[in-house]
Amino acid sequence: GTFTIPLMKSIGYRPACAGAVEACASSGGQIMPPVMGAAAFIIAEFLNKSYLDVALSSLWPAVMYFFTIYVMVHFEARKTGMPRLTLDQLPDLKDEMRQGGQLFLAIGIIVVLMIMGYTPMFAAFWAIMGTIALSFMRKATRMSAVDMLSALEEGAREAVSVSVACACAGIIIGCVFVSGLGLKLTTILVSAAGGQLWLLLVLTAIVAMILGMGLTTTAVYITLAALVIPAIEKMGVEPIAAHLFAFYFGLVSAITPPVALASFAAAGIAGSNPMITGYISMRLGISKYILPFCFVYNPGMLFVGSWPQIVSGIASGFGGLYALTIFTEGWMLEKVGWPMRIACDTAAGLMFHPDILTDIIGWVILIAVALPHIVKVKKQRSEAADGLNKKLEVAA
Repeated sequence: GTFTIPLMKSIGYRPACAGAVEACASSGGQIMPPVMGAAAFIIAEFLNKSYLDVALSSLWPAVMYFFTIYVMVHFEARKTGMPRLTLDQLPDLKDEMRQGGQLFLAIGIIVVLMIMGYTPMFAAFWAIMGTIALSFMRKATRMSAVDMLSALEEGAREAVSVSVACACAGIIIGCVFVSGLGLKLTTILVSAAGGQLWLLLVLTAIVAMILGMGLTTTAVYITLAALVIPAIEKMGVEPIAAHLFAFYFGLVSAITPPVALASFAAAGIAGSNPMITGYISMRLGISKYILPFCFVYNPGMLFVGSWPQIVSGIASGFGGLYALTIFTEGWMLEKVGWPMRIACDTAAGLMFHPDILTDIIGWVILIAVALPHIVKVKKQRSEAADGLNKKLEVAA
């Protein structure tokens, strides 16, 4: 975030939007193969499968998640009329590396220390020390005493919002476990769901988000794997889908207000309002809330089932998320009205439904709505270009 957020702001993205993009992208790293998060290895142990199988099942939902973020970021740039960078605006990589490229070694310090098994706090501390030392290698990056004091002050200020959120989340989680509610969770959820899978999934998602406010993703997943996932599997859900469902919703608390630790941290870097950044993060990361329900009912997305089911599940996932993006952003090639947005939302719902017939109907609606819009905008741009060329010819 310290690299990407200022870069996004410098080319025209709003501070809150820049922070939200980074929060969503960073929190998505745990679901993206081939590395993923630590919980993915534990999933493999629970399922008695190889890590490669878990990574393969996770591949397309993760690609869909980042595809949705990409499309929304593109629409945001077009909506705000953000100009494209020209070649003369692009910095020269060789010159930049000569002036301050040594500072990238600080990232290497973090990576090496983490691989060696040291804690994130230990790695971050020595990366800070390394950054200070590396800054003296070039005159342009050399830090003065005032620069160091300013950096310490800014770091303390940015840590306040995150620290308060962590403290409040810890109190909530402490109450849940001290009261014994955590141990009774399975019985409560199953009885409250009344045998309805969709309701049990909704309740599980809510519990996972609450637990995620104060626990790491791995801790949330292990808790749900022991208490709730067996009940979901008994309702006929594929084991890998049930485990990934809990895994995904253990992550979304990072971008979900009122805690949204990733969004709040990004807001500190971006200098934006934390809650506004959190709400934008929810919109950009909307696929992380929807995809778990989709692959529970349509495990073809996870490479489970016949090839027609797999192809249909993946294709309809991409199509449904693209249609949903048009609905949430109100944009495609230009601003779209509510009739088109509602039609796209309907198409998304049909494609998310686990049936080939509804997938086909959804695709037909999306194409029927989008194609005339694309043709109209292309025609307008072509006419505008022709008109400009004629004016230039007359002037010449």
